[in-house]
Amino acid sequence: IKVLNYFGIWLENGDGGADGGGTRESGLSLSAQDGPGGSALGAARSERTLSIFVGTWNMGESEVGKDGRRGDDDALAKWIEDGHDLYCVGVQECLIVDDVEAAIGRVLAARSDADEKEEWQSWKHSIGSEHTEVGFHGFIAIIVFVRKSEVASGNFEPTGRATGTKGGQLATGKNVGGKKLANKGAVGCSFRWCDTTLAFANAHLASDAGDGTSKAEKRNSDAHTILRHLKIDMEDVEFDWPLLHHQAFFLGDLNYRIHMQPEEAVEETVSAVQAKDWSRLHGADELMAEMRGDRVFSGFEEANGGPDFPPTYRRVRGANPGDYS
Repeated sequence: IKVLNYFGIWLENGDGGADGGGTRESGLSLSAQDGPGGSALGAARSERTLSIFVGTWNMGESEVGKDGRRGDDDALAKWIEDGHDLYCVGVQECLIVDDVEAAIGRVLAARSDADEKEEWQSWKHSIGSEHTEVGFHGFIAIIVFVRKSEVASGNFEPTGRATGTKGGQLATGKNVGGKKLANKGAVGCSFRWCDTTLAFANAHLASDAGDGTSKAEKRNSDAHTILRHLKIDMEDVEFDWPLLHHQAFFLGDLNYRIHMQPEEAVEETVSAVQAKDWSRLHGADELMAEMRGDRVFSGFEEANGGPDFPPTYRRVRGANPGDYS
């Protein structure tokens, strides 16, 4: 994305003419009386292109990244691409949010030049519970990293509700006693980068029933609820949060399926992997079909025009990779 950085300067001899005099190039024009001593306010602006990495990972209650294990950091480094200005990582079914945050921080720090070591600042927000014995699978969390130099310069700042507040999170899980549990739901955060505001929401939506009954309508309904009622900004003005920002990102384990019988899906996936052609799966992609039908995520676009990676599947833990459920 491109952002503009504005800063004002007083032009002591500015005449504030009809075309704005010395301020014309900046696009800002003020009359002479607007400045002290009859001066005019000029403005300079610089344009920057920012690169943002957005990734999502359902950890399945695993402990990858725990206790600073080197092998885990190496595996994370293969996923967390190099060369970006901001990193937003969403995790689901995560029991070790702090460890994941620390592991990503180590990966980013290890890439810094020895002579000009870059430091990164992070923010995180989570919803859920570690009490797996009562139906939770850990936390839904969002973690954002940006260089500390961007924060110190004033270019970058959080604009969302503070961590620990009830804002910025929304439960959409099981209904118990009239209250939604946070085994499913979303968390969000927002930031200002120069003149551009960014918002991120990480969600874990409903999966299909154990007997295979589709819950696509519930996924759509919960997505609408999150877009409408997730409050991530300091001021609640009763607008959907994507409408309050220049750029909005929705990520997570959304649980939309490939509309094929399991055996057919496996065969088609293997063929797609061998051909490195994911487009052959797009026609059966449930999320893409729902978006084309304007039933969910209106106004959003999928990255790269659709998935360009192999689909995930529910694996039997501890069994061979080919054993799925």
